[in-house]
Amino acid sequence: MTRLKILGLYWYISIHFILQSQFFFPVCTNVSSVAEDLVKDVLSKPEVTEVDTKGLVEDHSTSRSCSPDVSTHEKPQLLPQEVRNIWDQIFQKSWGSNQFPELYNTFLEVLLSNPEEWSDRMIYFCETLELEGPRRDINKQIVIFQVLNLIGEEFDLDIKAVQAILSQLTKMDSDLWMNDLKIAIKSYTWKMKDYIKRLSEDREILEFSSMEKNLGKNGLKLSGDWSPGNQKQIFLLWTSCMNLYTQADSERKRVIETQVVYINQLQEASKFPGNKLYIGMEYMHWAHRKLKEYKETMIDYIKSLKVEGQVNEYASFQSNLKRYGINILNHWGEKEKMKLLIFWSNYMPMYLELSKDMNMFQFQLMMEELITQNFEETSLIMNQFLDQLEGSNQFKGSSSFFPFIKYFSENTGSPKFKLKSIDILNVFEERTARLLDHQL
Repeated sequence: MTRLKILGLYWYISIHFILQSQFFFPVCTNVSSVAEDLVKDVLSKPEVTEVDTKGLVEDHSTSRSCSPDVSTHEKPQLLPQEVRNIWDQIFQKSWGSNQFPELYNTFLEVLLSNPEEWSDRMIYFCETLELEGPRRDINKQIVIFQVLNLIGEEFDLDIKAVQAILSQLTKMDSDLWMNDLKIAIKSYTWKMKDYIKRLSEDREILEFSSMEKNLGKNGLKLSGDWSPGNQKQIFLLWTSCMNLYTQADSERKRVIETQVVYINQLQEASKFPGNKLYIGMEYMHWAHRKLKEYKETMIDYIKSLKVEGQVNEYASFQSNLKRYGINILNHWGEKEKMKLLIFWSNYMPMYLELSKDMNMFQFQLMMEELITQNFEETSLIMNQFLDQLEGSNQFKGSSSFFPFIKYFSENTGSPKFKLKSIDILNVFEERTARLLDHQL
């Protein structure tokens, strides 16, 4: 019976992992019911009461509840005179504001209006500012950016107004007032990200997505039908890179969103407790199938970049995607960059292992040489290497790079690349020895 109890607890953990996962797949009903009965039996016995299950099951009792229709801060609505007093202080803080008294009334009119109208009014104001073109007054615009930043700090802005202002600021790209513009963009980006992070991964994120769609060209519209958890991560990425979002066409947005989901699912799959039981094997089959679909979407897009300059532009785009992007380190030509983008998209766990640690920078450079100079064989040997791994180990980049290089050195048919792989191993051994000496 003890073995059954342990088995039941194992199944319970496995099922809980899947149910909590944002990549849920259909699970056989009879398996889950059997596991539930076993877990009840285990937890009902006094002999296992000392087992600490804290941390095995997430506690959602303290989940924050907030609606996308509420503001970014929970402050009482101000009276008109209070608004005027705060606005007087803000306007006086901005540099050169006394030169533009007309701005005082323009902004005050917005602040005294219904907060539900702020987003539309701010959009109109920013679009008018942008359309001034060559006749624009640079000093006036600097004051406006400073004022927008201060308004965000002092007033209880509706999240729609924050999104609208951020969207408009992102479109105003000029070196003439870049510093003040960057400060304002950074401030509103932080507000948006803070708001999104606090949304629950259910109704709240879905309501937020609906709000973004209703903002039209000033909102963030996702290209794919993703789970709430993935939607949250994609919104956070695009909010951090609004300039990239505005540059990308619908096809690129779909590919980048797929890449975010792909990386998130890799991380989920790598945490799965095992694949020895039926439920584990079912999950692994499902994960493999979904990951293959995502990879094909990403690689097909890269291969479609046939016009000169497109690969360079896409590689630059990727390098700015924060932790979700593929950053090519060396100054390669377009053909080499395409090989690298395809290879790393196909074998993302290893790329994530190399890129997350600055100490692995040197080895990523060496790997780039191996890929660009011997793409076909390196890909073939990588597939053979992955075929030997079991279950969730196939999704883990951690500690897989050097076993792969060793495997490559033993299986390559090229004396030249055999020496290159041995050089990588020698550098690693020397580095490890230095680290050990330093610790001693």
